[in-house]
Amino acid sequence: GLVMTPSRFHIARVAARHMVFALPEARARYEAIRAAVAGRPPAEVARQVAAGEISDPDGTVLRWQPSPMVLPVSDRLRAFVAHERDAIAQNER
Repeated sequence: GLVMTPSRFHIARVAARHMVFALPEARARYEAIRAAVAGRPPAEVARQVAAGEISDPDGTVLRWQPSPMVLPVSDRLRAFVAHERDAIAQNER
């Protein structure tokens, strides 16, 4: 697979359409930020995340931490990623 480490949340948000986080804790951090900024304009989100202005419902500031994302290019890795996405989707129901 191809690997990149997005330096900013808004880059990860775009990349997440095709890529997955290599580490579960990175995905959890991304999802927490994504949930906290739902419905806000992208430019506002980019500024607020960079400024440390986003927090969870408990008031904990959610900071972006660059973490590797993977684009699966082999059939084997695509199958693994699909399985992981299915498992995540089941847990979110």
